[in-house]
Amino acid sequence: MALVSQLRIYRIRQGLMDEWLELFHDKLVPLHHEVGIPVPFASRNTADPDEFVWIRQFESADSVERQENEFFSNPPRVALGDVRGKFVESLEVRVLEELPVKQMEDQGA
Repeated sequence: MALVSQLRIYRIRQGLMDEWLELFHDKLVPLHHEVGIPVPFASRNTADPDEFVWIRQFESADSVERQENEFFSNPPRVALGDVRGKFVESLEVRVLEELPVKQMEDQGA
């Protein structure tokens, strides 16, 4: 089965980006890792300071629901409360299936 990723694009409520980034890096990423959901990428859009983009990965399309349930039912995550409601004004999620990329061979000089 192919690795499945979610490209997640969040509009963070104005004035909360610094607080969001602290929560994301200090709490949310470690909690994702605890349940086997790697977070290999996160970035703030330099052209739009309220846009936050990140990727999280799942074992397969069949495991997404199970892994998300493990994450959201994890007691430390439950204790954080309504994170989306506080920080996220809007969000878009794109599901991506990993494809092999043909590597270019060194053509020499």
